[in-house]
Amino acid sequence: MKFAILFAALLSFTSLANTLPRTHRAQTRIIQGDQVALSKVPYQVSIRSVGHVCGGVIIAPSWVLTSASCVAGLSEKLSSIRYGTDTHNQKGVIVGINRIIINPNYDRTNLVGDIALIEIDTIFDCDLYQRNAPLASASDKINSGAYLYAYGWGYQTTDTGILADKLHEAELQVVRRGQCGQAYAQHNITIDESRQLCAGNMANGGPSICQGDNGGPAYWEDEEKVVGVASFSLGCGGPGTPSVFTKISAYRGWITEVAGV
Repeated sequence: MKFAILFAALLSFTSLANTLPRTHRAQTRIIQGDQVALSKVPYQVSIRSVGHVCGGVIIAPSWVLTSASCVAGLSEKLSSIRYGTDTHNQKGVIVGINRIIINPNYDRTNLVGDIALIEIDTIFDCDLYQRNAPLASASDKINSGAYLYAYGWGYQTTDTGILADKLHEAELQVVRRGQCGQAYAQHNITIDESRQLCAGNMANGGPSICQGDNGGPAYWEDEEKVVGVASFSLGCGGPGTPSVFTKISAYRGWITEVAGV
C-alpha cells in the first residue's frame, strides 16, 4: 500500500474509490495517537452504515459537519449517526439522517471542497453532547507551525485494519505554505492551500489521520476553534505526506447558507 490511498469514508471501501485513479485513494485514521475523553470533544460523532464509516461534528441542533468523501454514495435511509459516547460501537444515542448535502464544488480527483453537511431527522439531546463545535470564521487564518488536534476512531496501525474502540487524538503541526503542495505533486495530487490545510511531520512522519477518521475535526487549541475537516493522507503517517484537512474558513459562508450557523 505504499503508493495507494484508500478513502476512509467508504461504506464498502470501493464505491467512491472506483471513480478515482488508484494513487488517489485516501487512508484516514489516527496513527500514533492517544486515547481521549469525550469531554474534550463532546461534539464528535460516528457516521454509520452497518458500522462506523467516518467522523463528523455537531454544529447545530440538527446538523453535522463532515467530509464529502465520507458521505458520497451513502443512503440516508440506510445510514445513521451515533453521538454522546467515546466509543463508535456502543452507548450514546443513534439518530437517523434526513438529508446529506455535499458541497457543490467538491472535486473527487484532488479532494478540494471535501466537505458536506448532514441534517438529522430529530434534534440532538444537548445533555449528551454539551455544546456545538466552535467553528472557525471566514476571516480566521492559521499560520504554519501552529498545533492542531485531530480526533477519530480510525485504525491505529496499518497492519490490523481494526478500528479503535475508544476515541483518540493526534497532535499535528501545520506545515509551511507551499511545502505540502510540493510533496503531493510528486504523487499527482494537487493541493489548493487556500481551501486545504496540511499538518504533520514532513521530515520523519508520525501522528496522522487515516482510515476511519475522515470527516472528523481538526481543533486549534490556541484559538479554541475547529478549523478543519479531516480529508485524507497518503501513507498514514509516512514522511513527506502530511494529513490534509478541508479549511472550514473557506466554506464558512456555505455552511451558514445551508445550516444557518
